[in-house]
Amino acid sequence: VCVYRYNDHEKNVNEIIKETSSQFEPRKTPHTQRTSAEKQLFDTDNEALSELHMAMREAYHHFYTQVLQCQHFHDFKVTQSWGIEVNGGGNMHFHSHFMSSVCSVYYPKYNPEHGGEILLKNPYDSNPGQLQILLQLGAIIDVVESVPVEEGDIVVFCGHVPHGVSPYHGQDSRISIATNSIPIPLVGAGGEQAKYLFDVSVYE
Repeated sequence: VCVYRYNDHEKNVNEIIKETSSQFEPRKTPHTQRTSAEKQLFDTDNEALSELHMAMREAYHHFYTQVLQCQHFHDFKVTQSWGIEVNGGGNMHFHSHFMSSVCSVYYPKYNPEHGGEILLKNPYDSNPGQLQILLQLGAIIDVVESVPVEEGDIVVFCGHVPHGVSPYHGQDSRISIATNSIPIPLVGAGGEQAKYLFDVSVYE
């Protein structure tokens, strides 16, 4: 798990919030709403969102190459992007993105004093040494860690890790922008780009 700072947050945040809010669909639950699952938030001509997209790609690149130390891949693709608004005690239950190698979340509007923390369950399971230490100390298997973030942060983590959001009780809403990504295989021996034998479909 890594937390990156979006350097142009102050410059672009108002336009990002405005454009994201304009795409929210009618509420399906009393305290949560999101942008369309049929349209990617970053598929837009909006300059502020385009610059954010590039910043999140830079964070992904660092995570893939420096944190995961991936070597045998050509590039990566941001497969989904969407905005989420939470207020009035709304939360998100634990879930994982099993079809996405790495995920990210950017926070344009968020007051951490009112809850709404991003929670990761068993973030140590890819590191046997850390997990073994916890077991020796008598820790239960389901270890939940809260990631400290503030407005302008981009959190990047592995998609298989179950994650959720604690209830947010602020008077103002909590707005976040999430994305999924997958690596693109190395170029083939004949010069052609290797391809997956499936298409990544939109899912919630």
